[in-house]
Amino acid sequence: MSTQFSFSDIEAGKSYACKFVIREGLATEEKLGVIKTRDSERELAELVDVNSNDTYVVKWEDCWDIDEVEWRDPD
Repeated sequence: MSTQFSFSDIEAGKSYACKFVIREGLATEEKLGVIKTRDSERELAELVDVNSNDTYVVKWEDCWDIDEVEWRDPD
């Protein structure tokens, strides 16, 4: 069973991923991404989509299911 984290639980030097939503006009799209950076002051996260490798900056409130991940370089 995995442990769920909040942004305040994230430790430097560890890798985390989460689900997040992108809002474009009236459309929304749910994605899964690795957390690249956090801006605690503005409550923003920079995320790298695991499928497309695109980078997004989203509000913390648009992220959920944060969990620690083991990062491996594909060979």
